[in-house]
Amino acid sequence: MSKTDILLESGTNEFEIVEFSLGNSHFGINVAKVHQIIQHADVALIPNAEPALEGVFDLRGEQVVPLINLATYLHLPQSNNPDADNIIITEFNNTYTAFHVESVARIHRISWSSVESPDAVTHSHKGVVIGIIRLESKIILLLDFEKILMELSPRSGLEELKSERSLEAKRSNKKLFIAEDSEFLRTKLIDVLHQAGYVNTTEFTNGEEAWNYISNPDNVTPSLIITDIEMPKMDGHHLITKIRTESSVPEIPIIIFSSLISEAMYKKGKELGASEQVSKPQINALIGIIDNFLQ
Repeated sequence: MSKTDILLESGTNEFEIVEFSLGNSHFGINVAKVHQIIQHADVALIPNAEPALEGVFDLRGEQVVPLINLATYLHLPQSNNPDADNIIITEFNNTYTAFHVESVARIHRISWSSVESPDAVTHSHKGVVIGIIRLESKIILLLDFEKILMELSPRSGLEELKSERSLEAKRSNKKLFIAEDSEFLRTKLIDVLHQAGYVNTTEFTNGEEAWNYISNPDNVTPSLIITDIEMPKMDGHHLITKIRTESSVPEIPIIIFSSLISEAMYKKGKELGASEQVSKPQINALIGIIDNFLQ
């Protein structure tokens, strides 16, 4: 099955991960974020760079790509095995970033319902673990690659707000639900929405939490929902499917705000019923779309 076929499947609440290792620890990254995996790159060093930034290299003469040493970033021991040396080139947030890892194992098909949310135990990895998978007697940790990138390259974060201040009063009485598993990104997103005047917000750490609240008729109905795609327990696509087919508010506007908005992923979101889709970190486009639905 090709990557495109996987992306275009609907209603499965499943995804695929590439498993890789650093020392004795196992990690995973969503296949949808992986551009390619290579074993060598001619890296140019950058003076006074962050310790985890090994340098940059040229990708086929088309793009200069930063290379992040993931073991350094996570404060894990470096490998002494020259055969355990791989580079995962990612594509998300409309940019290419490479991560230096050790061995790359295999691809696993996983249900989001089996992904456990992290707790205080995982905070030793700088709060960068967003999901835990128990698989074949192993623990595989899903990492918040957006957080890693934004910490090492602040320009890759949410845009600076360029919003009409005159609309703040109209925005303040609109109720927004936000489903986003990354605490780092969720906090930043809510801060910017509040700056823009959308101060009436309720946050959820995954799609299941959001669905449990929305499906209860005794709870408040939001004016609009913003959801990520990748989330433990229930992803954004499955959340949209359930709202459109099983809820008492099937017509509510739902905006996907994700780093994974490719052509294929956009098509899938549209087929499932997303009202609109915005690629991170385009916060101004997101606010403009919210205004169009609610003003």
